[in-house]
Amino acid sequence: MAFYNRQLIMAWYDNAKNNPFKTGDKVYIADYFPLSSSKNDPLLFFRLAKSTSSSDMKIVMASTAVIGDSLIKYKSSYIGTYIKVKYVPGVVHGENVIVPFHSIHLDERVINKLPKGGDILPKVYAYVDSDLYIVLPLVANKERNTY
Repeated sequence: MAFYNRQLIMAWYDNAKNNPFKTGDKVYIADYFPLSSSKNDPLLFFRLAKSTSSSDMKIVMASTAVIGDSLIKYKSSYIGTYIKVKYVPGVVHGENVIVPFHSIHLDERVINKLPKGGDILPKVYAYVDSDLYIVLPLVANKERNTY
């Protein structure tokens, strides 16, 4: 329990120090797509799921994504508004960590559905909420691209 609390305090501190967002702030893609082409590699979002029989949580890839064509069409990297942060325990490179995931309300104009995959909920799990989540390094609080 002490290890978990230490990890949570470290994640909270890191988020407090490095998260430029407040609820309602505009969210932009941070240098994800090349500016001179309409790259169609999707920027993926996630959903959080919790076990109905234990306290275990999973991160599930959502079927919702943003692709470069949408951003180029509207000549903006704006993808939506910031909602909140949730701290999710997990394992990265064999180490137990707590990862801050940030929920975003996506602008309807940039939403794309993945042709296959996504939103595959493991048995005995239920979604925590209907929010879409992403990690901070992929987004910014101001426009960084020019189209």
